[in-house]
Formats: sequence, structure tokens, C-alpha cells
Amino acid sequence: MKSTLPGRKKTLSPPSYTGLPRPGIIEILKLLPKTNCRDCGQPTCMVFAAKVAEGAKEPGDCTQIGTEEKIKLGDYMKRFNLALCLVGLTYYRKSGHNKNQLHTI
Repeated sequence: MKSTLPGRKKTLSPPSYTGLPRPGIIEILKLLPKTNCRDCGQPTCMVFAAKVAEGAKEPGDCTQIGTEEKIKLGDYMKRFNLALCLVGLTYYRKSGHNKNQLHTI
């Protein structure tokens, strides 16, 4: 159902009501050390993974994760608009009040 605007040749596509893809908590958890050390301020790695998935926590908040896993997690999260764009070990946070604020892992 495409419609043409009056006086224009451009057509409009119907709106999409499907949501954007979201990061998977289990996929994030697979990259975490699963030690439940609480250094990140969360009671378990599962809770930490949920916070990362919603953009409330950053991979660098996990003190137990290795550099390789941080990079993999950053690569995974950059697929989603709310998360990270990894450049080496430096990334830009896209959501929140300070858009495109530079962070280092």
C-alpha cells in the first residue's frame, strides 16, 4: 500500500511496526567469565549481562573479563543501536545523555 504525496513523485512505504533487534542476554553471558564476583556491582553475571543488553552497563565494568572477550563483546554489541562501536579498545557510546561520548575499555 504505497501512496503518492500530492504534487510529488515520491512514494511512501507503509510504516513498519516491528521492533529493532535487541542483544541477547545469553549471548552476552557466554562471553563473561561467570564468576559472580560482584566487582561490577551486580549480584551475578546474568544480571550484569542483562544490564549490558539494555545499555545500562558497559563491558569494561566487568573486571574479570579478558581483552579478547571485551573485543568480542564489543563486536557483538555494535550490531545494535543502543550499544557500542568498538575501535580497538576504545568505543563510542551511542545512547544516553552524552551521545557519542568516548570511552576506553
